[in-house]
Amino acid sequence: MKYALIAVGVLALSGCKTTDPGIASVDKSRGEVSIYSTTDRRSTLADKKKEEHLKETEKKLKVHLRKNRKDVDAILALSQVQVARGDFDAAEKNCQTALRLDLKNREARKVLAQIAMRRGNYDLASIFLTNIGGETSKDSSVLNMMAMIELQRGNNPAAMTLFKQAIKLNGNDLAARMNLGVLLLKHRQLSQAATEFERVLKAMPSHADAKVHLAVIKAARGQGEEAKTMLEDVLGEDEKNPLALYNLAVVQRDGEQYEDAMENLKAYLKGTRGKPGDNDQVFALIDDIQKTQAEKGQSVSDADIQQMAAQMGNRQEQEPEKVAVKAEPEAPKAQPKQEQALEIPEEEPSAPANDEIGDLEKQLQGH
Repeated sequence: MKYALIAVGVLALSGCKTTDPGIASVDKSRGEVSIYSTTDRRSTLADKKKEEHLKETEKKLKVHLRKNRKDVDAILALSQVQVARGDFDAAEKNCQTALRLDLKNREARKVLAQIAMRRGNYDLASIFLTNIGGETSKDSSVLNMMAMIELQRGNNPAAMTLFKQAIKLNGNDLAARMNLGVLLLKHRQLSQAATEFERVLKAMPSHADAKVHLAVIKAARGQGEEAKTMLEDVLGEDEKNPLALYNLAVVQRDGEQYEDAMENLKAYLKGTRGKPGDNDQVFALIDDIQKTQAEKGQSVSDADIQQMAAQMGNRQEQEPEKVAVKAEPEAPKAQPKQEQALEIPEEEPSAPANDEIGDLEKQLQGH
């Protein structure tokens, strides 16, 4: 998941009690409400909860703008909410309106950069950001986005430097902290990554993404019960969360809670937010559990699993997913059960050339 911090002016939301700690936090020192936006559709933010919050905010901003058409702050707040909702065309038009009213407006260029990034046009995003300071900016959100661009270019060391620079400027920039934490985790720097996720949770206790990442680290350290509690907490707020379902199943498998693990994997497959390309990994874990059950003489019923596998095969034939090719190391051979899933090597391997922040497969699925 790639996090971008979208700042919505508090003034524009005056009287709108829509800020939910699971979606946004208030930085009182900067007078902003921060909304998290991610390009990963498996984001651990509850889809329904997030969408309701954003729709309500958008509605109130539009009502305000009917009477205050030249309120640039409100126009940009609306554009930022529209970015978070994925309505990039409307957000872009509002940014252009804001720039006609205030040609030098920096916030409009930040939102345009965010739109360009969400569309995959990182060169255009870099142009927008460079025009407002780029890597020398004193705005942590600009540095965060510049770091994300470096990640797309395969320059992880530069990205890490920029994330740290953003946090040094603004310790309350949770987007930069999350991104730094995920990058550290990808480099197997578990202690440092855990520190970043813990700091995010200290500022925003209900931050589901931070909980999932921290649970992965705890499971890798053998703290299965703590990991299980954190993942169950996430599912208590968002019962269809695919990453939490998968990783809880891994923890339960390791704890020999096979039936519970199978139920969570079935829930993953029945959900609509999991990636079709990840289903092979889910079925591999199901197969591993069933083999273990058979070895222990336990009854195994897989009729419903076979039915879901057939349905998913038909779905993928009808709607094949476009998968970006990545320059990654050669895939390892199948590993024994105890090395599968959440196991994270202690060594610090070099990152793949096109490594993307927030691509949780390596951490959450044992690569």
